[in-house]
Amino acid sequence: MPVDLEIYHLPYFTLYVEVIMTAMKSSVQTFSELYGHYPFGVLRIIQTPSYGARDIAAQAYSGTVPFYEDGGWLQIIENRKWVDDLSHITAHEVAHMWWGHQVRPSARPGARVLTEGLAEMSSWIVLKNLFPNDSTFSYFHDAASAYSTGRGKEKTGEPTLSTLEGEDYLAYGKAPIVLDSLRTAIGPNAFDAALRSFIETHGFADRPYPNVQDLIGSIKQAAKPELHSVIDQLFNARTTW
Repeated sequence: MPVDLEIYHLPYFTLYVEVIMTAMKSSVQTFSELYGHYPFGVLRIIQTPSYGARDIAAQAYSGTVPFYEDGGWLQIIENRKWVDDLSHITAHEVAHMWWGHQVRPSARPGARVLTEGLAEMSSWIVLKNLFPNDSTFSYFHDAASAYSTGRGKEKTGEPTLSTLEGEDYLAYGKAPIVLDSLRTAIGPNAFDAALRSFIETHGFADRPYPNVQDLIGSIKQAAKPELHSVIDQLFNARTTW
């Protein structure tokens, strides 16, 4: 099904429009091939003032992504890092059209693995396609650094991925690293097929909404039996990455 890709911006903010459009196209194509068709007829990215959105680069609503000015629109100098960052932000938010809008987890501990964790891991797949020589590894290390820093600030101990709630360093840091590593260990084709099946089962589902244990079960189905205990440990035990 064709998807209209649209970017709404002020006329003098054009420096990185093509970068964002390229990331949009790659994301929709990649995720549609891996997880099933894009569920909306249009995908819009809208330049949005950053008032009231402090420390937020962008957000994802059904078919629409408000992309805040502090997230990149105000950059007026060409810089390779901003090409990488804007592509990353775009891919992550587009991934939420599958992880967060089609799959809506139950409001239980671990839910953010199904939204932020899977969206971030999926964005790395797009970055591998766009920048095969460097960017994915940079974001992998950035996630590892964020995880290590956040873990060091914990006063009562690090929650497991299946019990995380508001901990960004787990949702954006450890979760995508674990998911990406399992994708490598299981094999991309089998892992991606498991996620596609997960969406086919739980996409736009009514109650009961899926939870992290449902995701673990789907991943196990794609994995060899000798990996099952490792998968349980990565999600359900307090492991240090």
